Amino acid sequence: MTAEGLTDLILALACAGLIWRLRGGSPGLRVALAIIGTAALLGVARFEGLAWAIGPHRFAVTVASTAAMPLLGWVLCWPGSLPATQPRAAAIAIVFGGALGVLLAGLAGLQFWVLLCHAMAAAWLMYAVWRHRAATLAAGVGLLLLVGMVQATGIGLAGLPPTAIVHLLLAGGLALAGLASDRLRH
Repeated sequence: MTAEGLTDLILALACAGLIWRLRGGSPGLRVALAIIGTAALLGVARFEGLAWAIGPHRFAVTVASTAAMPLLGWVLCWPGSLPATQPRAAAIAIVFGGALGVLLAGLAGLQFWVLLCHAMAAAWLMYAVWRHRAATLAAGVGLLLLVGMVQATGIGLAGLPPTAIVHLLLAGGLALAGLASDRLRH
């Protein structure tokens, strides 16, 4: 198994475990984790050489980047909001955010849109840390912010390629932020 495939599997398992652990919690958080986990599962297939998975993986990554990550930031920032508490509102956020992302980034090639969505998610995540002042959340958000730094620099670590490091940072950051979400004030 490649390093990218193995770390995508770790990310998918982290998302699945969090969805199970948070089954009584925020539907918005679970929806965001499901989208990210789906992208990771498709990544396992892609990085293990299954050609059919390339297109679906790119699609899922685009939806995760432009809809799931902003939804994650929103839910952690405002845990009492409609997208955080109502499955329908969370689904609407994913469908519209994902459709806009696929249209702008995927079809029109405007990668600036992905960067804008990442910046918006990062801003909301940092605001969530400031607002809730939870150490576990801060550690998780710190790992999630490191994802952008690794993507921007393309630097590997300990023999791992940058993509594998991104997967591990996402898994750790989501795990810590997800566990902290149980204790957030509305």
